[in-house]
Amino acid sequence: MKCKFALCVLVIMATLDANAESKPSATLIVTNAAVYTVDKQQPKAEAVAVIGDRIVAVGSHADIDLWRGPQTKVIDAGGKLLLPGFNDAHVHFIQGGAQLVQVDLVDAATPEEFARRVATQVKKTPKGEWILGGRWDETKWPKPELPTKDLVDPVTGDIPLFVERYDGHEALANSVAMKLAGVDAKTPDVPGGVIMRDASGNPTGVFKDAAMTLIYKAIPPMTHEQRLRAARGALKHAASLGVTSVQHMNPEFADVAAYSELAEKGELTTRIYAVPMETDWRDQAKVGIRRAWGSSYLRLGAVKGYADGSLGSRTAYMFEPFTDDPGNRGLLSDEMHPPSAMRDRLMQADAAGLQLRVHAIGDRGISMMLDIFADIEKEHGYHDQRFAIEHAQHMARKDFERFAKLHVIASMQPYHAIDDGRWAEGRLGRDRTRYSDAGRLRRSHARNARREKSRRLDSRGKHYAARSDRSLHHGRGLCRISGKRERLRFAGKTRRHGDSERQHL
Repeated sequence: MKCKFALCVLVIMATLDANAESKPSATLIVTNAAVYTVDKQQPKAEAVAVIGDRIVAVGSHADIDLWRGPQTKVIDAGGKLLLPGFNDAHVHFIQGGAQLVQVDLVDAATPEEFARRVATQVKKTPKGEWILGGRWDETKWPKPELPTKDLVDPVTGDIPLFVERYDGHEALANSVAMKLAGVDAKTPDVPGGVIMRDASGNPTGVFKDAAMTLIYKAIPPMTHEQRLRAARGALKHAASLGVTSVQHMNPEFADVAAYSELAEKGELTTRIYAVPMETDWRDQAKVGIRRAWGSSYLRLGAVKGYADGSLGSRTAYMFEPFTDDPGNRGLLSDEMHPPSAMRDRLMQADAAGLQLRVHAIGDRGISMMLDIFADIEKEHGYHDQRFAIEHAQHMARKDFERFAKLHVIASMQPYHAIDDGRWAEGRLGRDRTRYSDAGRLRRSHARNARREKSRRLDSRGKHYAARSDRSLHHGRGLCRISGKRERLRFAGKTRRHGDSERQHL
């Protein structure tokens, strides 16, 4: 009997020894780092251990050294700051990747510089292709007037051009592009859009919001290979900024196909939650896709719509007219013609288990979306839907409380406060800008305006998020965070701590 007991003890001890020996070794250890953990209980650490794409341990040099194995790659950070990866909750990822090689008009400070950069791009553009990109901002010019086709026609020749304003809510076409699209003086405006015209009724080349589709329909769609190239460029750019996950707003399903192929090849180094147009909600619902469906690197399950335009283009939908354009209250998007159609689609999408995110910038546009969200919650009850209003930029006083009551997330971006703050008061007047994310900038630093709005939201128990709403174009894009910081990058990827990177909206 004693022999049997001794044998059992030996077997147990051998099993424990085997388990101890079989403890997995880290794929990667980063040591001698100033680690910021985003954990209040342990805000700082010295090293991290990674297995595959998961951080498995954070702690002291001695703690993490226990994870070292013969194949472990070790990086000495030299005391530099190591941060968790950034998540950008609103980007246009493949579009931004394409813009990295398109014409850059972001900081063209004069019309002459605008035309010069276009002329340079003409020399790089093969016959039959379009000049796209842009992101111009006429408010930076000495005389802040919209550009016209007359500015670019002399330098573009027979190459079509369609370049967007930086807010994405209006774009400039040259004469060749308008001819290819069949647009002339007889072309009527479309619901939710405006064709800018001269005194004789001829298009000037500027198309606002839904009117932009008149030109877009003439542009050849990207090929699959072009999408892959753009995606790879965007992934590389995101990694360089420490951005490890994004929500791609309004992707085409062809974009999702490109992501899927890259994921299969192990090249999808940024986690992506794709959020297609709400008008296509049935494409996800009919196959049973619900929120946050997919893998850890590629997910679907949400839809995004548009209620109105933008402040810069004077197409944000307002209760009162723009101060500097008294006959104009902005535009409802084509999706809101009529608003009941938007309501019905979102009601059905919510019933199908899809998450809802809607762009609304003007106070009346925001208020109308809150009405729709209220109807949906009344019909379906509260079930952690996480409704989001993208931008929520210029709120009416009466609607601050409604955000909290309806559990609506205000998905804002600090960059709007910085950028629009240069001229927001001229568009809206002093009183309305008090309730704007750009409102106090004429009297104080940008962060004070952001803090003021956040204070108002916090005091009402309201949820809000900050993100870029940018493409990637030349440093204006993902996670444009002010202040000095250093990032440690490795193997082309930036890792996140534990499971905090989940993209459940």
